[in-house]
Amino acid sequence: MKIGKILEMDLNIEPIPLEDEIIIYGAGNFGRLYASILKKRGYSIQFFVDKEKCKNHKFIDDIPVINLSNKELLDKRDSLTCVIGIFNAYIDLSEIEKELILIGFRKVINHISFYDLFSNEIGDYFWLSEKKNHLKNRNRILDSYKLLEDKKSRKLFKNILKYRMFNNLNKIQKPQKMDNEYFPKDINCKYPILKFVDCGAYDGDTVLRILKKKIPLSSYTAFEPDLRNANLLSENIKKKLKVESHIYPCGLWNKTDKLKFSGGTGSSSHINLNGDDIISVVSIDECIINKKVNFIKMDIEGAEVQALIGAKETIKKNKPILAISAYHKYDDLWTILETIKSFNIDYKFYMRMYEYNGFGIVYYAVPNKYQV
Repeated sequence: MKIGKILEMDLNIEPIPLEDEIIIYGAGNFGRLYASILKKRGYSIQFFVDKEKCKNHKFIDDIPVINLSNKELLDKRDSLTCVIGIFNAYIDLSEIEKELILIGFRKVINHISFYDLFSNEIGDYFWLSEKKNHLKNRNRILDSYKLLEDKKSRKLFKNILKYRMFNNLNKIQKPQKMDNEYFPKDINCKYPILKFVDCGAYDGDTVLRILKKKIPLSSYTAFEPDLRNANLLSENIKKKLKVESHIYPCGLWNKTDKLKFSGGTGSSSHINLNGDDIISVVSIDECIINKKVNFIKMDIEGAEVQALIGAKETIKKNKPILAISAYHKYDDLWTILETIKSFNIDYKFYMRMYEYNGFGIVYYAVPNKYQV
């Protein structure tokens, strides 16, 4: 199927309806959110199905928590709607869907189909958004697709669109090994001695990967707004790095400012207009002055486009390799490439994916000549 045809679907098609009696596979945060939405709509939730939580919880929100092998569940499986209440980067939801169908559940609703029914209650969440938001940007999506350098990138881009638009979990391909994230072996890129800028540095996991891969490194600059993560990052680089290093305990944006922020567990903290905290944000152009850089990595939870705009002069001057996460917002699929392309630098663009379910997507922009 040509990519243009994917973006010509009929929005008048009715989404898959739910039966009155429902089970939710997964009793984590997303499963509980689904339960709350369904209860408000008057649906009857029979069970949460969760092989881990059923060991410790008999009920969650007055709903029984059982194992998938429960006899009462299996006896009723033909009359129940099974909603997959999981949406994360770590579990292959296509395998869960296949298992549920194989067991004999007549109707299985995956996370994209559920979103089609209740998008107003959920709102935009990572790349989940109403299909009309893709369709009305058809030309921009096609233009971004044409920028991609190799067949592997174009195939992945097309499969991501099919996955989002047709609700078919089998359309998206399996992720590559996480160990190759930011430093893939299968794109046309020979890495220089790195003058590395780590945007969304977390605890230093990326620079530790550089050391493990024995990629030469001459300087390291990190931006990490979550102070808990920044402290871990500082401890890690004190122990492991022997090169000039700088840590900025702030977020990245298109200018120096203060923005609301939500601190999360691990690496999930992000700029959030409804957040409880306020953090300082800066632009790379205002922080990195008269300093050479040749690789910028960004994984900053949806602030990538604004941070790229705030790094425009640094990028134009240094022409660094760019590795930019592109799954925190639905329009990252095209706005990130648009933004970099607008800088008028002779880049080759690639796309790779390192996590399940449409997460872990990274765009690479590789210059023809590197700064050393």
